[in-house]
Amino acid sequence: MPPFLRKGDKMKYTWKPKPLETSDGKTIEPRVEGEVVVKLLKHLDRLKKMKDANYNLDENGNIKGGSNALDTTIMATELAEKHIESVNLKIIKTGEELKTVEELSYSPVAGDVLTDIGFLLINGPELGNG
Repeated sequence: MPPFLRKGDKMKYTWKPKPLETSDGKTIEPRVEGEVVVKLLKHLDRLKKMKDANYNLDENGNIKGGSNALDTTIMATELAEKHIESVNLKIIKTGEELKTVEELSYSPVAGDVLTDIGFLLINGPELGNG
């Protein structure tokens, strides 16, 4: 199934965990498996969130990060909590299932999923080749 789903006038995205590449080239495998369906922001709303996070444009028109990483991370996490429509995750190590935003919010293992989704909402998903 493609990551984008059109439902009426809403654009939704299916977030799935991916391995992370560290700055020294190591790969960190996800601690959860499954998916989270998120209602995406309209382009104008994303731009407003970037402004709220003090994102700037460089001399070439490329967006660069905000001035306070912690404030931006908090904003991204709050945004994710408001835009998640369904949660279907499992913690790989324990088998614990997470089915709600509340369960996700309290999970010490999966809490960073909210941050990742929040930045996805602010920055927009990768469009890919499709």
